[in-house]
Amino acid sequence: MKAIIIIVLLFHCLNPSSDIKQENLLANGAQPQITIDITGTIRVIYGLDDRIFCATSTDNGVTFSTIKLVGEVKEMHLGMSRGPQVASSKNYTLVSAIDKNGTIHTFLLEHQSGIWSKKNPINDVAGSAPEGLMSLTADSKDNFYAVWLDIRDDRKNKICYAFT
Repeated sequence: MKAIIIIVLLFHCLNPSSDIKQENLLANGAQPQITIDITGTIRVIYGLDDRIFCATSTDNGVTFSTIKLVGEVKEMHLGMSRGPQVASSKNYTLVSAIDKNGTIHTFLLEHQSGIWSKKNPINDVAGSAPEGLMSLTADSKDNFYAVWLDIRDDRKNKICYAFT
C-alpha cells in the first residue's frame, strides 16, 4: 500500500493541479512497475505474496481494468528493490520475477489475445540469481533484454545478460 501511495504522490508532484483521490488507489501490493506500449496502453505490475498482478489502462491512466493475475512464483523475492519487472514491445508484455532459489521466471502477454502465459526461465543455470536483482526492457520489434546479478561458477556476483 505504501508503494502505491508513493506512486500517487509522485504523480501529484509532477502534476500539482491533480487531486489525490481514493479512486486513484489501485490495489494492495508491493514493488510496482509500470510500462506503456506503443499504442499508449499502460500496465502496472506488482507483487502480493507469491502472486503477480496487472492493472491495465487504455485511457491514459484515467481508469484501470479489473486487476488480473499474471502468474505465481513460489517464494518470490518481493521488497527492497526486488520484485516483478515488466517491459512492453510492439505486440507483447513480458514480466519476470525471481524466486529465492535464484530462478528467473517469465510470463508473456500477447497484446492481441490478452492472454498471459508462463514461459521458460531467463537464466540458463538453475539457482544462479539468488540475490533477486534484475532489470528488463524491450524494443519496438518484440525483442526483450534482461540483466541480473548471477553467481554461476565461483559464487561471486557477476552481471549477466540475455535477450530474445
